[in-house]
Amino acid sequence: MIASGPIEDFAEEDWDRVFEVNVKGIYNMPRSALAALRASTSAAIVNTASIAGKRGSPNLSAYTASKWAVIGFTQALALEFAPSGIRVNAVCPGIIGTAMWLDHQMTDQTTADFEERMQEQIPLGRPQPEEDIGEAVRYLATAEKVTGVSLNVAGGLAMN
Repeated sequence: MIASGPIEDFAEEDWDRVFEVNVKGIYNMPRSALAALRASTSAAIVNTASIAGKRGSPNLSAYTASKWAVIGFTQALALEFAPSGIRVNAVCPGIIGTAMWLDHQMTDQTTADFEERMQEQIPLGRPQPEEDIGEAVRYLATAEKVTGVSLNVAGGLAMN
C-alpha cells in the first residue's frame, strides 16, 4: 500500500493505514504459520519489501519507513528463527508497472509514458516484470544456506 505527500500534510490515518497493510501483515504471517514452519525440514519465509526500504525518497516517508521496517523485521526473524532452521529473506522490487504504481504515480500518463520514463530512470532501461520478482522469490525460498538477505530486483535502480 502506498500513500504519498509531504510530511507536514500527511494525515496520521494515512500513515497508520500504510503501516497496517505493509508491516502488520508481514508480522501476522509467521505468527500464524510458526508451528508448520518449525515442523518443516526446509522452511522459508520470503517477505516483500522494496528498494524504498533501502533509501529515502521525498514525499514517500510512510511507504519508505514501512519498507525499512519490513527489512529490519526480516533480519530480526532470520536471527530469531535460525536455530529452528527457518530461513527468512525479503525481495526488494524496484519499479513494476502494477496497478499500485500506475494508479498512484502515473494518474495522467499512459503506459507508453510509463515505459519511456522507466527507460530514463532505470539503468537496464525497463521496469521489472513480475517474472523477475517471481524468480527472486523462488531463489530465496529454495536457497538452503541463505537467510537475512534483502535482495534488490530493480534493474540497477538501487545497488548495495
